[in-house]
Amino acid sequence: MTEAIKRLTFTRGETLLFAIRATPAYDGSEIVSCAIKPAKNGADAPRESTPAVATPSAAFIPASDYASSYWLFTLSAEQSADLAEGNYIADAKVTANGVVKYVKRLLIVVEGRVTV
Repeated sequence: MTEAIKRLTFTRGETLLFAIRATPAYDGSEIVSCAIKPAKNGADAPRESTPAVATPSAAFIPASDYASSYWLFTLSAEQSADLAEGNYIADAKVTANGVVKYVKRLLIVVEGRVTV
């Protein structure tokens, strides 16, 4: 079990965007997946068999003169509204040439909506 390396906090019902920078060897032809799963003990990655509670879409953004290439993950406002308040792990994987590489996990903290 590994602990998440970064933390991202957002409010239920917001669109959530986060990016994972690609190494120069990646060109966007790889298979990328990401599952949002409940965090175990606050910030630890859950078991591989833990079902995802949400799956963000992924888009490859090629390198430019100003930035290296990266994958942009989007969890829609509708998807985030379905999440309960609490801690989640974004568990991303990159498959290139038949080899699966695990990207360092991101802790996502979902806060409740503000009501007046």
